[in-house]
Amino acid sequence: MLVVFQMFRHGDRSPITNIPTDIYTTKDSWPQGPGQLSTIGEENHLRNGKFFKARYTDPNSETYLGLNPDYKRVEVDVRSTDMERTLMSAESFLAGFFPPPDNNLTSP
Repeated sequence: MLVVFQMFRHGDRSPITNIPTDIYTTKDSWPQGPGQLSTIGEENHLRNGKFFKARYTDPNSETYLGLNPDYKRVEVDVRSTDMERTLMSAESFLAGFFPPPDNNLTSP
């Protein structure tokens, strides 16, 4: 493998501003705050991480790239803008691709 670029947009998020006719305008509707990654967004990126891990690290996969299934700093470079929702999207994806050793994923 030489290089793979995976580009993602942030996951599902809460609205940045309220629409006057929107019924979901209370803090209870969007506990993360305006413009933040939602629980659905975190779960989607976690699922994507697991999906791509299977594609790229399983020798029986047609898309096997020889990537080590365990995190190796020299093999992976992750970039994100400095927005909380994009950082959380990257973190959720990586938690699916490289789960913590004790598999202790915090729930979103």
